[in-house]
Amino acid sequence: MFRKLMLLAGVVGMISAAGADTIIPAGNVSGTWAAAGSPFLIMGEITVPTGQTLNIQPGVQVIFQGHYKLIVNGWLEAIGTEQDSILFTAADTSVGWWGIRFIDAPDSSRLTYCVIKSGKASGIVPDHFGGGVYCHDSNPEISYSMICNNWAFWAGGGVFCDNSSPLIKNCIFLANSSNEGGGICCLFSSNARIINCLFKYNSASTHGGGIFVSQASDPQIENTTICENLAQWYGGGLSLIYNSNITGENNIVWQNNAFVGGSQIHIFESSLIWTYCDIQDTLWQGLGNISLDPLFASCTQGTAFLSQTVAGQSQQSPCVDAGNPSSSMIVGTSRTDGVQDSGIVDMGYHYGLFPPPPPLDITLTPSNPPIVIPSEGGWFAFVITIDNNTDSTQTFDGWTLVQLPNGIPFPLIGPISITLSANSSLFRARDQYVPPNAPAGNYIYRGFVGDHPWAIADSSSFPFTKLGSNRDWLGADGWICSGEPFPGENLAQNDEVHNSSFIIHNSPNPFNPTTAISYQLSANGFVSLRVYDAAGRLVATLVDGWREAGAHEVTFDATGLAAGIYFARLEAGEYVGVEKLILLK
Repeated sequence: MFRKLMLLAGVVGMISAAGADTIIPAGNVSGTWAAAGSPFLIMGEITVPTGQTLNIQPGVQVIFQGHYKLIVNGWLEAIGTEQDSILFTAADTSVGWWGIRFIDAPDSSRLTYCVIKSGKASGIVPDHFGGGVYCHDSNPEISYSMICNNWAFWAGGGVFCDNSSPLIKNCIFLANSSNEGGGICCLFSSNARIINCLFKYNSASTHGGGIFVSQASDPQIENTTICENLAQWYGGGLSLIYNSNITGENNIVWQNNAFVGGSQIHIFESSLIWTYCDIQDTLWQGLGNISLDPLFASCTQGTAFLSQTVAGQSQQSPCVDAGNPSSSMIVGTSRTDGVQDSGIVDMGYHYGLFPPPPPLDITLTPSNPPIVIPSEGGWFAFVITIDNNTDSTQTFDGWTLVQLPNGIPFPLIGPISITLSANSSLFRARDQYVPPNAPAGNYIYRGFVGDHPWAIADSSSFPFTKLGSNRDWLGADGWICSGEPFPGENLAQNDEVHNSSFIIHNSPNPFNPTTAISYQLSANGFVSLRVYDAAGRLVATLVDGWREAGAHEVTFDATGLAAGIYFARLEAGEYVGVEKLILLK
């Protein structure tokens, strides 16, 4: 392979050598990067200077060889096509790169048909904001792009906005993570326009798994689907706080989760003015709003298409033709057959291009649906199918969890390291036991493949119902998954773990002013046991250190605290358990 080294003061112009790798040293960059010189190997921090433009043409791969930044003070024109996108990534995804950082840049920079992945923002302020894209006093346009598997230490795993109002349209935000705003974070008067986007599998360790908005920011969100995102505290889908306001229409917010509160949407000292939206659990005030299952269709792409009879599904999603009748038509489709939407606009995301199958695909197929478990407990059977759709061997994690009726998830299988050869499949028939003490209600059984726990390549799920007891139970006692083992899986050990470990319970409950919190560990390890109030504020740290395997008990003294609901949160290894505490006075 011919390697072309650019030494001219770091200024890169047109690259025309066919089939050449191009080394880009640290320094200023401008001019044109063409596919003939791709891939462009970035060897240090690079900057587009004020008053200059870097044009990146379709088919170019920009691969950062270390944890380096692309700083844009001038203009960046990275405009790919549907057939030839532009890739920004890191040579070593475990190290990552530092993302595209627009700093005091003039308007009209564009990122179109780009894939931005494996960015990692760390360091001191402001370097720990914006894993994929960072905007400070800058208003770029980001369109028809995939922003995936990026991470920021503090805020904006996918995109961070500081006093910026970018236009973000027709984009997919997938498996980004941060402390605040796993997908997007808007702070300090940032008024982004988010149009026709999908947020899925993003996560935040505090607020806003999908989107976090704060500090007098007023973004507008339209025709966007926010589903299956996670916040450790509150606002699994969207968190909106501190004098901020969001307007919008035709959105879907569904199947998000938060451990403390606001699984779908969390609002504090702010307002949300939405119309013609489908929001789970709450019939939101506003014209045309509904709270009905959007009936996402199961299809080979594993994404959020809507079930539609004209596309071959047996049910019609209530979100079809349910958008604002006066809205302009979104270019794209919400149908599995790829036919362009017409008539009244559908709620949610419309795929601007029909996406290819994911590199990895998982499907969970229950044997005899619908599954109803009697009050005395019982078994159900299902099949796990995992496909490697690439032309190379893939090594990845596989795992399952069950989501309780109150929304709290806990792990069942794995994570297990799996290796699949090119274009091959793996099948496993499994049996799951649901114990008698599992509370009555509707459950979701979920399976994942990717890099555990947050970098999710694909997921699949099915529902089941448990009859009988309505105990407020959050442990893992008695759940056993048996059947055909995965390579390297110890089923006996798995049964033991989910039968007897990581139990958290308190008594008495309700209590005044003290209660005993007991927990059981199957192995030695670091344990954290903290108590939070209903707003997610830490009120007590009961355990924070190494503990031996076995049963333990600690007393929580609520003297001086107001009556109400509190949450005890146990972390032991990868396990997280939550127990609701009711203080009466």
